[in-house]
Amino acid sequence: MRKIPLICVALLFVFLQLTFSAIAEDIDRKIMVPDCPDAVPSPPMYYYGGTAWDAVDSRWEAAAPSAPGWGNRKMWTWNSSGYAGTPHSGENMDGWTGVDALVDAADHFKVQSTAEIGSCVITGNKSLFCGKTNAECVAQCYADLEGTGYGNLWNQIVVTETYSYTVGDSVRLDYSYANQTEPGHDFMYVILEVYDTVGSRWENLDTLASYDGEVSGSEYFYLHSYLMPLGKDVDFRIKFQFKSDSGASDQDGLYSTTCGACVFDDYSLTGDVVDFETFEGPAPGERPTNWMKLEETCGDFSSVEHIGGLPVPLALDPCVSEVPGWCEMADSVLLLCDFSHPTYPHPVCQDNYAASPIIDLSGHVGTSHGKYIVCETFADCPLSDYVFMYWKARYAPLCQSGGVSEWLTDGYLYYTRDATCRRWTVDISGYIPSDAERVQIALGVISLCDENYAYCTYACNETPYFDNVTFGVGGPVSIPHITMKEFDYWQDQFAEDSTLGPTSTADTRTAYNFADIEPPAFGDSLVCFGSDDPMEVWLEFRMAKVGPGQDDSTHAFFTTWFPGVTGGGWYNARMDTAEYTDASGVSTYPIWGRWMSTFHEDDPGFSYEGQEILPDDLFVPGTRIQYFLKSRYVGGVAWYHLPAGGPGVGIPEEFEILPMMRADGEGGVEWASLLVADHFGQRGNSGQRNSERIALHLAAQGYTSDIYNKLAPTQNMKNGLVRWQGASGPGAAIQQMVGYTDCILNAGDVRRGSVSERDANILEIWLVDSTETVPRSLWMSGDQLCAELNNYGWGQDFLNTILCATFNGVYCDQNLDYTYCLPVKGLGGGRIICPILGDPESYVIQGNCCLRKVTQLGLSGSGGCNAVAEVEYDSQMPPSIAAVSNAVSGGGGSNYRTFVEGYDFCLIRDDVLGIPSCGADTHIGDWMKCVLSWTSSIGVAERPGTMTPPATSLHDAFPNPMNPTATIRFTVVTPGRVTLKVFDVSGRVIRTLMEEAMGAGEYSADWNGKNDRGEQVASGVFFYQLEAPGYRSAKKIVILQ
Repeated sequence: MRKIPLICVALLFVFLQLTFSAIAEDIDRKIMVPDCPDAVPSPPMYYYGGTAWDAVDSRWEAAAPSAPGWGNRKMWTWNSSGYAGTPHSGENMDGWTGVDALVDAADHFKVQSTAEIGSCVITGNKSLFCGKTNAECVAQCYADLEGTGYGNLWNQIVVTETYSYTVGDSVRLDYSYANQTEPGHDFMYVILEVYDTVGSRWENLDTLASYDGEVSGSEYFYLHSYLMPLGKDVDFRIKFQFKSDSGASDQDGLYSTTCGACVFDDYSLTGDVVDFETFEGPAPGERPTNWMKLEETCGDFSSVEHIGGLPVPLALDPCVSEVPGWCEMADSVLLLCDFSHPTYPHPVCQDNYAASPIIDLSGHVGTSHGKYIVCETFADCPLSDYVFMYWKARYAPLCQSGGVSEWLTDGYLYYTRDATCRRWTVDISGYIPSDAERVQIALGVISLCDENYAYCTYACNETPYFDNVTFGVGGPVSIPHITMKEFDYWQDQFAEDSTLGPTSTADTRTAYNFADIEPPAFGDSLVCFGSDDPMEVWLEFRMAKVGPGQDDSTHAFFTTWFPGVTGGGWYNARMDTAEYTDASGVSTYPIWGRWMSTFHEDDPGFSYEGQEILPDDLFVPGTRIQYFLKSRYVGGVAWYHLPAGGPGVGIPEEFEILPMMRADGEGGVEWASLLVADHFGQRGNSGQRNSERIALHLAAQGYTSDIYNKLAPTQNMKNGLVRWQGASGPGAAIQQMVGYTDCILNAGDVRRGSVSERDANILEIWLVDSTETVPRSLWMSGDQLCAELNNYGWGQDFLNTILCATFNGVYCDQNLDYTYCLPVKGLGGGRIICPILGDPESYVIQGNCCLRKVTQLGLSGSGGCNAVAEVEYDSQMPPSIAAVSNAVSGGGGSNYRTFVEGYDFCLIRDDVLGIPSCGADTHIGDWMKCVLSWTSSIGVAERPGTMTPPATSLHDAFPNPMNPTATIRFTVVTPGRVTLKVFDVSGRVIRTLMEEAMGAGEYSADWNGKNDRGEQVASGVFFYQLEAPGYRSAKKIVILQ
C-alpha cells in the first residue's frame, strides 16, 4: 500500500495544449474485430429470413416466422432446399441483389430553371444545377426543406461533348459557378479529361478546380497549357463531378443549404476550339446536346456459390474440427469477390454489397423496438490486407410523405485476425425506428488498399463468406432502445497534472479521444445511439467512492446540481442531443438519433448549451463513478436501461480516477501498491472483461489492486497504460507510475494496440530506476503481446533487454498442434513454485489455435539478463517455452523482476470438462497468487511504504558503452529552461543535445557520437549533464568503436 501525507504534496500543474476536430467523418471508418457473441439476442424475438412471394404486395419478401424464438427462425441459407419450410425462391441469390456502391445511379445533375430552383440560377432563366429541387427534397423527407439541397454519399458526374485538340492550338475555358457544400468534406471538381487511344479509355489529366463551402465567382483556364506537354493531338472533354460523404447535408439537416450543391452557367471554350453554352436551350431536367451523365464503377462481384468448390476451405479454422457444432455453414454461401482474378479477388476499387429482399414488418410495427442482424461468417481478412466487411440497413417510410431512408450503418469496418467461422450479431436497434414498416439489410465488402498502400499487403483471398442470415425483431412495446460502442464509454483516468496529489483532478473523457471540446462533442463526452422520436435519454449515476481530497463545497455539481451526491445515492440528469463541431471549430450541429452527456435544456441543472453533467477537472483520485443510461418515450413511464436492469438490478458501467486513494486514518492517504492494466477491453470471456475476472480472483486471494481499463483497444487509440505524447490521455505519467510497486498488464488476444512505444519507454524507466530494497515487478500476459513487441525496433529492445525473452512464433503454426485445451506445466529450476497446481504445476489454456493464437518464447541472451524458463506447452509436440521470468538486482543498482507469458492467463482452466469450456477458471486465482508471491513479494498483506514526491532526474544512458548511438532519458518536474550537454574528460562541451524551455514530463534524446560540427568523436569516456530548474546532474558514458 502506498501512503502520502495529505498536507505535504507539492502539486505540479501541466497545462495541455490539445487540438481536436470533431467531424462526422471521424466516425465513418473505425476498424474493429466483429463483435460475435456465441448467443443470439434473448427472446421473444421474431426472426425473418428466406424469400417468399407476397401476393398482396406482388413482390418477393423475407418470409415471416410463425412464432417467436430462435427455434422458429426463418433464415437465408441459400441451400437449394430452402430452410424451415420456406423453399428456395428460385430467384438469383434467393432474391438478394448485388450493388456496386461506387455507382450513383440517381440523376441530380441537369439543367433547371427559375421555376424549379428560383434565385439559384446564376444568369438568365436556366443554369446547370447539381442538387434536388425543393419539391424533390420534400418527397424524399429531407431534414432541411429551405430552398434546394443535396444528400449524403453522392457521386454525380456530368461530362461535356468531346473536343479535338491539335498541337499548337490555343484553348481557353470560362464558366461561372456558385457552390454551397459542407466545408472540408463535400467537393465539386472540374476536371480536364483526355482520351487514351491505347487503353481505349478516358483518363483524368488534371483537376482544374475544386470547390467546398459557400463560394461563387467566375473562372478561366488556358487548357493548352495542360494539353501541350502531351506533344500530340488528342481528344478532350470537361468533367464536372460532385462527391459528398456519409453525413452533414440537407438530407440529414446537419449542413443546410439554399442552393446546394452547385450551379454552373455561361460555359465557353474560345480560341482554336469554340463552344458556348448558356443552358437556356435544354428543357428543365435535361442536359445540353452531347453532354451526358457518367457513373463510376468497379463492379458487382456478389454471387452464391457451393461451399465445397471454394478455394478457401472452412477447415482453415481449427475450431471447425475441434469444437462440435462450431460452424453451421453448409451447401451454398453468399460471396462478394471477383473470381476472374484469382490472385487478387478483391480489386482495390471494390465497394460492393448484397441487399436483402424487403423485410415487411407490418405485423410488428410499433412492437419491434429491438432489431438485430444475425449471420454466420467465414473470413480470412487480416487487417494488413485492407479488405473489410460491413453491414447496412435502411427503412421505410421515412416520413409522413413516404420515402426511403438512406443506407444506415455504424460506420465501422470489420476484419478478422485469422481464418475464422463465427456468428456475427449486430444490434441495429439504434438505427431503425420502431414504427418502420419495411426494412432492407445488406452485407458488404470494401477494399482500401488504394487508400493505405504504404501498409497494405496487396494480398487477399475470396473470403468473406456469409451464410445463415436472419433479421430479428422484438422487445418491449413501450420503450425505445439505445445502444453504445465500447469506446463511447468513459475511460479510467489518472490526474491530468501528472502528479499523485490527492486534490489533483482528471477529465471525464471517453475511450474514443481525449481532447477538451468547447462546446463538448463526440470524443469528449459519452455518446449513445437511438432511433425513435420523440424520446428522451437520461444518465443515471452515483459516486460509489469519493476521493479523500475531493472538495465538495464550491462546485455547483455538489452544491446545486446534485446536492448530497457524495453520499453514494443514485442521481439522474437528462442528456442533450449530440453535436459535432464544424470545420470552423466553433459552431456545432445537432446529430439526430444520438445523445451526449451534457444537460438537456429541460433539466433543472441546465445553465448553458454544452454543459457537461460530469464536468472535466473536478473529480480527484479515489473517485469511482458508476452509471447506467436509460431511455423512454417523452411522457412515457417504462424505461429501457443500458446496461440492462438499472440500479439495484443490473451491473453498472463505471470509471475511476486513479490511484484509488483512501484516508489512512493518520491524516494522509493510501492506495494499493498493485496496478492491473487491462488492455483487452472487450467482453470476451463469458461476457466479462478480463479486468473484471482478474479483480474477482485477486479479491478471492486477499489482494487489493487498482484496475485500469483500456477500453476499445486499437492501434490508434491513445488510451494506453501510460501518458501519451504531450502529456495528454488518461494514462499514468512516470510520476504517477512510481506510486506503484507492482504492475500486471494483460492484453488478452489484442494484436494491434496492446502496448505502445510510450508504454514500453515509461515501464522501462519505472523498472530500471527502481533502487528500493523491495523490487518493483512487471507481469505481462497476452496471446500476441510478444509478437507485437517483436514487430518494432523499440519493442524488440524492450522484449529482449527488459523482459529478457524472445518471440519464437505462434505455437500452433510452428508445431501444427491444434489441441484445444492445451496442457501447460512448470519447468524444473523455475523461480515460481505453485504447489496448489501440482509439482510441477499444470493447467490448460482454453482455445489454442481456435480463436486464440498463443505464442512460444525463448530466453534472451542480452547483457544484464537473468532469465529463466518457467512453464512450457506440454502437448504431444516437442515442449515449447510459454513463460519467462527475469530478476535484476545488485548493490545500489536497479532492483526489479519481470514475468512474461505467451498466452492470456485469463484462459487458464482446470481441464475437468473438456471442449469447449476446458473446465472451470478457478486455477486463475491460484496461478496469480503463485506468480505474485515471487514477482512482488507482497503476499496477501499489502506492502506499506512512504511515497517519495516525484523529482527531476537524469537516467542512465542506454546502451552504455555505446556504438554508435545511445538514448538518454530524463524527467522534468518543474517547468523551465532545460539543457542536456555532452562533455569530454577535459570538461569541454562537445555536443549540445537540448537547450529549450520544457514543461513537466518525461523526455529522451539520442546521441549519435558526433560533436556539434557533425564529426564522429573518438572512443573514450565522456559525460552527459542535465540542467533544469533546481537541478543539475551528470553521468558517465563510454564510446567503443
